[in-house]
Amino acid sequence: MYLKGDSLIPWSKFMALLLTLSNCENMYYKHSYLSLKNNNIQDQYIQVSNDMRSLLKLISSPTTTTTTTGGVQQPNQQNQQNQTASQIALGYYASSKKSSVDDDPEISFFSSLVQQTCTIVQVRIDMIGVYTTLVMSISQETNFDQLVNSLETIPTIYRDKITHPLLMGIKTNTNYEIQILKNLLKVYVSMNRHIFKDSILLLYQSRLDLDLWRDFDQLNQSRGTYSSDPKWTSNSIHQWLSIFFNALMSKSSLYFHFPLRTVEEENGGTYQSFKDATLRNNPDYVLMIEAFYQKSNSIFFGIFFECKGKPYSKMGYCFNNTEAPTGLGAYPPIFYLPQDKPPNQHLPNIISIYLTNQHALERPHDLFYYVDSQKVETNLKTSSPIAGGGGSGSGTGGGPTHETSDYTYFLVRVEAQIFISVVYKDIKKQKDPIVNDFLKVLVHNLRNTDLFNILRQKESNR
Repeated sequence: MYLKGDSLIPWSKFMALLLTLSNCENMYYKHSYLSLKNNNIQDQYIQVSNDMRSLLKLISSPTTTTTTTGGVQQPNQQNQQNQTASQIALGYYASSKKSSVDDDPEISFFSSLVQQTCTIVQVRIDMIGVYTTLVMSISQETNFDQLVNSLETIPTIYRDKITHPLLMGIKTNTNYEIQILKNLLKVYVSMNRHIFKDSILLLYQSRLDLDLWRDFDQLNQSRGTYSSDPKWTSNSIHQWLSIFFNALMSKSSLYFHFPLRTVEEENGGTYQSFKDATLRNNPDYVLMIEAFYQKSNSIFFGIFFECKGKPYSKMGYCFNNTEAPTGLGAYPPIFYLPQDKPPNQHLPNIISIYLTNQHALERPHDLFYYVDSQKVETNLKTSSPIAGGGGSGSGTGGGPTHETSDYTYFLVRVEAQIFISVVYKDIKKQKDPIVNDFLKVLVHNLRNTDLFNILRQKESNR
């Protein structure tokens, strides 16, 4: 059990547990446990923690054996005086032994290492729960506010408890991981509520933290290699968080298209320079939507935000006395095409269809199809649909004539407060492949479905 002499430190058992822990850490950092049908990594971590705590008991409560002679226990027929003397001697020995345990720097070093390793194991168990919830969000509604709260709480488990020199690198990596993931999830929530300032500031902070973590990780790897020109590769969690960051950057250029465009123009740029800057995004949502808009011959594409009684400003911020919009203003389009024409012509019908058929758009990905016939005055310079359609007529004596035009509406929910509408000036099939396939892909990307799905893909498929 002991490595040398009378040492109380069970190093051999500890090293065996570290090997098991290393295997768990390998699965944790690669997220490979999320692809397993029988995911028991939390049980493995718990077992390691329990076994390590058992090692602490061996140190803090050293066992003593009854004095024997030649392997045979001494007879019980000792006089009371000898028994009393033995008990006094044993008590003195135990007290001296405990004092030596407390004062031994090697034992103190080992005890703190084991205790703080158990703390890190608990953090891993909690973080596995967070990543598992992210994967589950693909198929079920998830409260991301609760996830953010969890990531606010987890650091309190270890922040002041990890001080061992051998664990400071792990602590730093864990700090970066939790901080970046928490901020990116805050951005995800803020974007879905169209909160411009918080989203942009947190994206900026996340970019800084990703770079700092990269530098820290790269420095540690260079210290551990003998190569004169080591090729650094970021850990898998850093890689995934970088993908998450890039996805949110792309999303921000769409959801905050008008505020960002205004900032660019106020700083001497042009709309073209703004478009050139967003070309670096992957995907470039605006470019995707423009291509779809032209290919499918749509007359209107809009992404709408439901204010739900809260102030809203197209520029991304509101003054304190700003009142919550009402009527059509409570459903502002945060992005639309074409941009050279105001969207007002289509808003009444879109919002009316949305409010009347909300039951069919309760969940994300729900797609609603609607065909409407509208009377249009044909002899006016600007034709405008007249609500309530039905039939056609002809004027006499130079009066206006009317024709019936068919309009097809596709509506799909993205988030609780965000939906998309596409309008066509003809009758489209409900299962039109161009429209259905594009909207499916777009919603998947905006909801980060594919991003969260990466977590559970096997390492070989990455």
